[in-house]
Order: sequence, then C-alpha cells, then structure tokens
Amino acid sequence: MASKRNGGTKYFEFHWTIENFSIWWQRTSCVFPSPSFVVNEMENTKWNLWMKHKELHNKYRIAIYLNREKDSIDLDISLGFRFTLLAEDETVLISSPKAENCVFQKGTSFAFHLGADELNRYIEMQTTHPCNIKAVCRMWYGEGELIDIGNCFGLTRFEIETFCFSWTINDFSYLNSDKNAKVLIKSHLNKPLMTFILYLTKEEKSGKEILNIDIMTHQNTRIATFESSIQDVDGNKHFCGKEDYDVQGKGKIGTFKLKQTKQELVESKNIFLKDNFLSLNCECTICTGIYYATNEKHDFGVISSDSRTEIFKSTPRIPSSNLQNDLMSMTAILIVGPWSSGSDSQSDIIGLLGSDSQSVSLVL
Repeated sequence: MASKRNGGTKYFEFHWTIENFSIWWQRTSCVFPSPSFVVNEMENTKWNLWMKHKELHNKYRIAIYLNREKDSIDLDISLGFRFTLLAEDETVLISSPKAENCVFQKGTSFAFHLGADELNRYIEMQTTHPCNIKAVCRMWYGEGELIDIGNCFGLTRFEIETFCFSWTINDFSYLNSDKNAKVLIKSHLNKPLMTFILYLTKEEKSGKEILNIDIMTHQNTRIATFESSIQDVDGNKHFCGKEDYDVQGKGKIGTFKLKQTKQELVESKNIFLKDNFLSLNCECTICTGIYYATNEKHDFGVISSDSRTEIFKSTPRIPSSNLQNDLMSMTAILIVGPWSSGSDSQSDIIGLLGSDSQSVSLVL
C-alpha cells in the first residue's frame, strides 16, 4: 500500500549544480548520478537523480531520472515530481510536465525523456569555457495546502584538463612508414600523462601517404578531445581537424588523421616546411570522470518533531551505459521501472515499461 498523507501538500526541492556539464554533454553519452539525499518528511526515504542524453534524428534528447534508492524504509510512497534545467544565470532551459501519483517502491526509478535543443544551443554559445547547469527536482507528497519541507543543494564536478603544445617534426620529408615521431606530455607532478605518436600509412588505391597520430593516455580517462593545426612559415595556422573520443581507462584512445597528406605538404614546402621542419599546434582536453560529488547544504524548511536529520555525502560509481534507445520524438516520455542502484553488474538504470510497469498521471 502506498503512503500518501493528508494534512497538506508537502514539497521538497533538490538543487543539483553540475560543473563542466558541457564537457559531458558534447563528448559522451554515459549515465551519471547526483549525490544521494534523504527527505525526512517523506518517510525518511533516500533518493538521487540520474542523467543521460542522446542525439536522435538530429534532435537532442535528455533523460532525467528520479530514483528511490534501496533505503531501509519498507513502505511504498506515492508522490508527484517535475524537473527544471537552468542556465548559470537561472534562465530556464528545459521544464518537464508534472508527474502525479507515481508509486515509488525501493529501487524504482521514474524518468522524463525531454527535447533538449534549447539546452544544446545554450551550450554551443558558451565558447570560452565549459559551462555549468543546475537541475532542480521538485517533489510533492500529500494533499491540501502547500507546505515547504526543505531544500537540498548538491554539487557534481567533472574533472577536466586541457593542455596545448607545439610539436616540431624534424626532417619531415624523410618520414616514411618505418619511422615515427613521438612526444610525451607530463602532468604538473612530472608524471606521464599523454603520449602522441605520428606516423605514415599508405592508401592502397590512391597511394597517398596519410599522416596519423596515435593518442595514448597514461591515466584513467573517460572523455578526450584532440585538435591540431599546421603552422606555416608566416605563422598562420591551417586547421587539420578535431576529434572526440569516448574512453574507458588507460591506453590507446584513438587515431587522429590529419586532413593534409605528406605529398601535399612536401609540394608546398615553401609554405609549410621551413628548413624541412613541420610545426604542429595541438590541443587536447581530457576528462577523468566525476572529480567531486557532495551535498553542500540542506535546508530543512518546516519539519515535525519526530523527523531525523540525515545527509549523505558520496562519490557514486558510474555504471556502464547500455540504456535502451527509446527516445522518441515527442515532448516528454515518462518511464517507470525497477532498478537496482547497487547492482554488481552495473546494469541499465531502468527496465522500460515491462511487466512491473505502473500507471501514473502525466500533467502537461
């Protein structure tokens, strides 16, 4: 039997700030969680949010999940909720419909799949630095007059590192398939960070010699972006390309192919090869995942005398993402299903509308 008290509609808000959000949005589709929080006036149940995004038919979608964790409360709870995504200046980017009468058992998640073109446009406009966003989840419980029962403010920060370097390849015209050029980048602690290896391969049909750069990481990495340009004898830069890579761990990230072939550069040696030197300007950004995740502040609002104070600070694991591709082109989709947040197999977040699915109200 689901718990739903009378005596007023009690509402609670979780404010989740995500720093360097645009790095995650532009360069990966992995699922990531918020810090956990406990709502005392909602039977001391424990919750968190999850996010996943996807581009489908040139339309951007984001899935936001409200998940009840496997807490110690042996009681189903019926409540309503909605999500809002805000820019750094508090401008509303996305607002979901209201979901009513959602019965949360332990380990159950509900999700909205929402159109996110406005969010994508906002991120693309932030050209000088990675941008932050805030996700607000309002939850309400009961019937009658609105009663504020508090707020919780959580923070997740993605750790990123960007480095630029100039790479000069001596005797470039003598470079062949038996030779390569290598550069090692070290961290500020003088530990190996990245290795880049430039070498030639020959296309079978055309015979063109293609310039390749193998990118290697020496630390656990989740996301990487690499771009390069050639600097000519007058100091002008000629763009070679940019690539994004999804990474899981250490080792080879991928192979970057320059737009220009060796033959094109040698034929224009008066422009590109001063003293037979090739000068590359390179920039690499890596993200090693969630650096920091915690609840910064908990405002308890109006609380009853028997409620308990519980604040959870955690850096949660990020499960592998094999979420089902069911982001259909409509304003919002509300999905419910059981999910085990502590599963050793780190399986998908949610079972999509299977035999355990529930009937809920969606208020547009």
